[in-house]
Amino acid sequence: MPGNVLIVEDTPIVATAISTMLLELGIEDVTIAGSVEQGLSSLEEARFHLAIVDLQLGDQNGLVVAERCADLKIPVIYSTGHGPVMVPVVYPGEAFLQKPYTLAQLKGAIEALCGQHG
Repeated sequence: MPGNVLIVEDTPIVATAISTMLLELGIEDVTIAGSVEQGLSSLEEARFHLAIVDLQLGDQNGLVVAERCADLKIPVIYSTGHGPVMVPVVYPGEAFLQKPYTLAQLKGAIEALCGQHG
């Protein structure tokens, strides 16, 4: 399991739910960013092992954060309620979770990415 995870999610209750699931998986070092700007700022302030990025952040596109993660070689789990059709391939090793998702689905996506990146 990764040590340091960035969650970029603009709905506080969803961000809290994801953080709680990560805690259940033994991941305690979690940073929550509620906007594209906060996500980009967090990426400049700390080194993350994984990012979980909502594709629709209000009227902003979460791909901006995902592309910066790709530049930094940070694996990304896309999290959205809008369907996989809008997810482009940014770099190999990304994962997609359709909201709402379960703890088992999150664990599987993390294990798949950690296996590819570590």
